[in-house]
Amino acid sequence: MLKLEELLLKYDEMTADRPKKLLIVIGKLDIGGTENHLLRTLPAVADERLQTSVFVIHAGGALEPAFEARSIEVVRPPLGTRGVLSVLVAGVSLLVRLARERPDIVHFYLPEAYLLGGLVSLPFPAIKLMSRRSLNAYQRKRPYLRPVERFLHRRMHGIVTNAECIRRELEAEGAPSARLTCIYNGIEPPPACGHKDDAGYPGLEIGSDTVVILCIANLIPYKNHRMVVDAFAELSGTAANSVLVLAGADRGAGDALRARCDALGITDRVRFLGSVTSIDRLLAVAHVGVLGSDEEGLPNAVLEYMSAALPVVATRVGGVPELVVSDETGVLVAPGDAPAMSAAIARYASDVGLRKAHGRRGRQRALEVFSLENCVRQHAALYRAAIDGRDALARYLSVQRHAEAIEPMSRQVEG
Repeated sequence: MLKLEELLLKYDEMTADRPKKLLIVIGKLDIGGTENHLLRTLPAVADERLQTSVFVIHAGGALEPAFEARSIEVVRPPLGTRGVLSVLVAGVSLLVRLARERPDIVHFYLPEAYLLGGLVSLPFPAIKLMSRRSLNAYQRKRPYLRPVERFLHRRMHGIVTNAECIRRELEAEGAPSARLTCIYNGIEPPPACGHKDDAGYPGLEIGSDTVVILCIANLIPYKNHRMVVDAFAELSGTAANSVLVLAGADRGAGDALRARCDALGITDRVRFLGSVTSIDRLLAVAHVGVLGSDEEGLPNAVLEYMSAALPVVATRVGGVPELVVSDETGVLVAPGDAPAMSAAIARYASDVGLRKAHGRRGRQRALEVFSLENCVRQHAALYRAAIDGRDALARYLSVQRHAEAIEPMSRQVEG
């Protein structure tokens, strides 16, 4: 009887000439940073050697049509179930997909997909990749996940982070350093640089001299919009002629935020836009970008602010200091420090020259370090190496590790 290794070798030989298959596994294709990252990068990395599809654990995400419009197949579980049953059905559906289609590469995004897909995929010979794009605070809330993830880390052939702080956490969890690499998010900057006084956005109803403070983040408790609201309420003087725009789907924090605005007497100066797809138009009317998160990975919202030449006021958490150079492209404040955030916003609101100078530097940094072109190129190289087999992938990761070690300035971290 042939050994497993011999069977895998024969399988590789039989399929060597056909296009390789990449299967992305994710929880749901709703509007969010990870989902938008995939929407930007997958069509660009797909070529005649790589057929790409996305398996979703929960069907019905708002971005599913956008992926399909870009010729990315979206694979959905067959039944519209909910709760634990939906996860079980998705697990069986994924198992069937892996057995029938035999993808060459399976790439898991975010914890739910990693836990379910990682376990289901273990019997299959595919190259297994995992992307973590947040810090591991969720493990503190659900400590039973920690040993499962540690078990899976050593069974991945490659682990991708989008921030150095996440890489360090994974190393502390026991993920093999040789299999880790960091690929920063990439952003495609809007064509216009800086604020356009004649631009408009439906529903804002603002005057031409109004300073627009923009916060792009789904209304989730850990995004701490309350801190942003409290900071905004403290603005006075010339900075008081401003509006706060909150762009993001309500994921449970909306009612409390509206009540807080009522209590502070600022309801008429705060705009709740809900989920927004035309981000570029919104960025074009903004003057300052803010983010008050208690925890983060590498937030796309900050990259979007920078690419639009907006100075950034954000909390010093997660990978945010890898993006924002404090006092050069924005201001970083301690988590929960609403007075410090308010002071920084007021400074930008009243000093047009400073606002534009920091915005220009931020845009330049986004173009040089966090471009979509760089992100796509690195993901394409990762997948090409994986296509060529485990040894080629290991060599690629080794080269990347050495390159990162000798070019620390390209990954500047502000302490």
